[in-house]
Amino acid sequence: MLAAVIVVPVATTFVANPWSRNRARCPALVSAPWLAGAAASRTATQVLGSQHIAQQARQQEEEDEEDYGAQKEDYEDVEDEEDAADELGKIYEKDEARLAGVDFSAAQQLLEAICELKDEQYIRVQRIVRGWLRSRDVEVGKHEFVYVMRRLRKRKRVKHALEIADWMALSRPRPFTLTTKDNIFRMDLASRCGSVGKAERIFERLAPEHRSEVAYNALLLSYTKKKKRGRAERLFKELKATGTISSCYSLNLLASMYRQLRLDAEVLMLAKEAQKLGVELDMCFYNLLLPAKFRVQGLEDVEKLYATITSPRDRTRFFTCLAMANIYVSAGRNDKVLEMLELIDQGMEAGTIVKQRRRYNVLISMYASLEDGARVERTWERLKQQRQPNTEDYCCIIRAWGKLGHVVRAETIFQVAEANEKSLKYSTVFNAMMFVYSVAGMREEAEGLVRRMEYELGVKLDPWCYHHLVLLYAKAGDIGKMLSTLRAAQACGKKERRFTPLAATLWAALNTLADAGDVDTAEETLTRWKRSGYRVTTGLYNRLLRAHLVAARPTERFVERMLADGVVPNGETEKLFNELKMKLS
Repeated sequence: MLAAVIVVPVATTFVANPWSRNRARCPALVSAPWLAGAAASRTATQVLGSQHIAQQARQQEEEDEEDYGAQKEDYEDVEDEEDAADELGKIYEKDEARLAGVDFSAAQQLLEAICELKDEQYIRVQRIVRGWLRSRDVEVGKHEFVYVMRRLRKRKRVKHALEIADWMALSRPRPFTLTTKDNIFRMDLASRCGSVGKAERIFERLAPEHRSEVAYNALLLSYTKKKKRGRAERLFKELKATGTISSCYSLNLLASMYRQLRLDAEVLMLAKEAQKLGVELDMCFYNLLLPAKFRVQGLEDVEKLYATITSPRDRTRFFTCLAMANIYVSAGRNDKVLEMLELIDQGMEAGTIVKQRRRYNVLISMYASLEDGARVERTWERLKQQRQPNTEDYCCIIRAWGKLGHVVRAETIFQVAEANEKSLKYSTVFNAMMFVYSVAGMREEAEGLVRRMEYELGVKLDPWCYHHLVLLYAKAGDIGKMLSTLRAAQACGKKERRFTPLAATLWAALNTLADAGDVDTAEETLTRWKRSGYRVTTGLYNRLLRAHLVAARPTERFVERMLADGVVPNGETEKLFNELKMKLS
């Protein structure tokens, strides 16, 4: 079966941290008889000429976006021309005069010094700034820092950029005079960092006449990022009352939040709201509207909506084609999936779609799901022609060959990746190879790779390594090794939070125990998980309930246990309860 590569449309970049892998939970309590009575608990000479400088800056930023915009594995983080719709990132764009006096050499030195920090070392930014200022022989202007902040923001180092903004705003005496534009940009950075309180405080201190649409959207970003639906809707209502909505950006934010909350009908309502406001929908919104309409109204209505997009450029945008491809995947129309992927492929070759390495990776993964090895090979060769593959590229092609069952070809690519010393420092490439062995059921090879990682190379096993091992043992029917590996993953997570095991790993173990009808072991496994302090989900409880169903054993206070753990039953829970009731009757 073809599996969809889920890629979030561009508007998602406005709402959520791009590296985040969390999924929204839908708190919809099923109303059913079986729930009755359940209690709801819970560098160089400065370039002269402002026009040339502005052009140089924009060109450098485009290069940075290519270099730094694709550093994570998850395809949810792919971006589609973010600046085209991100008005908050453009609040300095018209101020070309600011670039005339910028010492780009000095600003670049500061930028490079900050980028040497790890993500979690953002607290050191202000110390670096003060040291950099002491080393300067000439006076530094505000726009050097604005330049650095914008570049950091493009590189997704928003916490580092916010530290500079806070230093500019909170230092006494203030080093520079800040304008409303500066405060709004700081509010945007706070929102992207998830600091709702800070964003609210900045907004409240703005004079009423300075609370523009851009200011409202900066605060709205913080609410939608944290999925605070009530606050977001109230703020949007307040924004509508001002009569200043001129763009679709606020609607994009709300639609992205609704998508994460799986409120597809609300996305459709936003489209009607845009008509009332006289706001023209942009392609960011369409990329959210298409899948929502498919889930609510079906494929026929989606194709009618896609037909209304008359611009050839818009119809062949990367995210639009990919959204349609994923819809066709869900509808089982593989011929249409291939048609959309071909549009992307042709657009990249023709230059109408920007050639980014991660877009090649998406194509590789999708072609692998279509079991089209020839196109996988062709796309990989084109990627290599663009630039030297990095760790992410190697992982993608290794997994693709694994999906296609070409273990030898995957091992060949893995050996090439191993030649890169940087790849050996992390478990990412090894995880890709573990995936191949897991799919192929090659237990000895997987265990040998793990021993090599731990004892020869000193690479620590991460949650994905444990996950693939658990899947491998589950597939082999070795319950003992599966559970011992799961316990090792839990112990590793307790020592270091960044190694917290995946809920999907427990899900796979519980599913295996459910197939065997081993209720006692499943109960014990879930209890150990909770005692370790890890979150439980509805799906995990449903696996446990399925074990009761297979074993034909009644449950006791099952729903109350779920609610006590903050877990809400869903439609699958109801279905399993009904099947269990029929089996016991």
